[in-house]
Amino acid sequence: MRSSPQTIQRTRTGLRPALPLISAPTLAGLMDALFQRGRDDLVFFLWDNMEMLYGISPNIYAFNIMLKVARRSKMHNMSIRNAFVQLGLFRRPSTWSPLDEIADPRARLAASFRMSLEQPPTQTGLWDGYPAHRIALRVVTHHLLCLWPELLEIEGPVYALRETGDRLVSHPFTEFAHAMQTYASTQFHHPSPPRLLALVGPPPKKPTYYNVVPNEKSFHLLIHLLDTNDLASEIPLVLAWMRHLSIVPSQWTIAFALVYWRPVSTDSPLLEAMKGGLGRSPYGRLVGWLTAWLGEKGIPSDRLIGKAMRSVEYFKTSNPIFEDKPEKR
Repeated sequence: MRSSPQTIQRTRTGLRPALPLISAPTLAGLMDALFQRGRDDLVFFLWDNMEMLYGISPNIYAFNIMLKVARRSKMHNMSIRNAFVQLGLFRRPSTWSPLDEIADPRARLAASFRMSLEQPPTQTGLWDGYPAHRIALRVVTHHLLCLWPELLEIEGPVYALRETGDRLVSHPFTEFAHAMQTYASTQFHHPSPPRLLALVGPPPKKPTYYNVVPNEKSFHLLIHLLDTNDLASEIPLVLAWMRHLSIVPSQWTIAFALVYWRPVSTDSPLLEAMKGGLGRSPYGRLVGWLTAWLGEKGIPSDRLIGKAMRSVEYFKTSNPIFEDKPEKR
């Protein structure tokens, strides 16, 4: 039943909070707390509206939290219910809300945020109606290309044998024939423009987030997002960007990169032996390129790569709320 004008007035008064300006680190801490509580929807809400709500722009910590949340959102996006949500089958018709009576846009956003906090979380994996992991990938890629347009001219040091590792399972005979016919050409010539740039589209002319300069952690999360978006074949390109920008990846970052890279860059042991061994594969060539750049000390051990493999498997099967850190030795 529609509320009376007096109820609306009381509701408006109760929902219109006094919101003083806060610092960017404080807001990043709030986003991290929401992430730990599984409120991905509110993290995206704050990212979109922090300037209007608090008069501040995101810093690098908020930027990295947004990327981390977007990676996790893929796990929610894979459910059958959320597939129907994306098709609009569960979309409710718009009805009157007390928020409609709030004329001030900033006060309306603040009231909406408070109401959402009081409601149980509904995880859809969407951000403004689109898969959040795709939106975040576009945000971070566009930001990098706006800050450093010369990255568009950088080429990866080596190219994948296939777009996704799933093709080895779903099309084994096709992959066998493809491997025998095109192995040499894919080693040295990229068959098409980078899929990453084709997916995200051309970047804007000016950076949107002037206070954000991506760091090693940002690229670590970007590598996770590449796999989340079935773009593990673009990992060498992103590593080449890091080298161009003099951003040295940690062994933990390289371990994840190699875990994601291997399914798209190697064949079966028999085929690898016929071609001269793993060292001649795109996987071996990338390891060689990394060794020339970082030295032997920069390459993760087999033990650390094994930990990264277990971390990826744990993340995909249990959807944990955690920040991937190497286990204690």
